[in-house]
Amino acid sequence: MITITISDKELEKRIVDNARETGISTQEFVENILSESTKHVNRSAFASKKLDPNEYGHILNFELSEEELVLANDPSVKPFSDITDSAEYIHQLRRNIYS
Repeated sequence: MITITISDKELEKRIVDNARETGISTQEFVENILSESTKHVNRSAFASKKLDPNEYGHILNFELSEEELVLANDPSVKPFSDITDSAEYIHQLRRNIYS
């Protein structure tokens, strides 16, 4: 079941009036319109082209500072070891990004 909200009063009135003229319910009239209009939909119009990673991809190669190089090569460094609840951590990240 799909619920459609029509906020355009003129469009709503036209739909209701046309449904009455044809002698069917508004629900059935809208279903008929959608059924007819979706028959002619080109499904490939909704498909997106899959890009070739060899052609469009690139390697991220950032220069690290001396301090970052030391940390990157230190086996005792454990990134994100201070995070105990990963779900809460991500929740906070998203909250901070989108607010």
